[in-house]
Amino acid sequence: SFACRFAVNLAAFWLIEIRGVVGTYVAVSNLLCGLVVPVAWFPGWLHAVALATPFPSMLQAPLDVLTARATGGAALTTLAVQAAWLLAMLALGWAMTRELAAINAGAQQMAGGNLAVRLATSAKGELGQLAHSLNSLAANLESRLLEVRANEERLGLVIQGTSDAVSYTHLRAHETDS
Repeated sequence: SFACRFAVNLAAFWLIEIRGVVGTYVAVSNLLCGLVVPVAWFPGWLHAVALATPFPSMLQAPLDVLTARATGGAALTTLAVQAAWLLAMLALGWAMTRELAAINAGAQQMAGGNLAVRLATSAKGELGQLAHSLNSLAANLESRLLEVRANEERLGLVIQGTSDAVSYTHLRAHETDS
């Protein structure tokens, strides 16, 4: 249940409004998990649809095992199907967050001072815009940092030249006094 809801909530990274997605998810999952009517009572076509989703594994499958409706090999098959759906939903969540994790890793490198890093992402929408904005930010900061360092070098040369001029003037003053 968590892995499915996690994937549904991740849709917020790509959609402006997810209330419709969440509402549809709740309605469909409540029906197909066996909360409204046991999955075994579904007509053949709806039973087949339900079994092609992870929803029966969330409620109906555990109830079947706990009430001994599924025993022995059937119980093991039910648990295996549950585990398969869990892995599939976790893999979906991982796939949906992979781009976000890559953007976060690059942003962490930038925050650590590595302004040469650029975020390569195939993400579209807000995540793609975020990666592009972070790349622009890093490039601008890198450029400004180079300007500051160049100005710092010039200022150092000016200070050194002023110091040399003062020393020279001081020496000339001592020479004329003697």
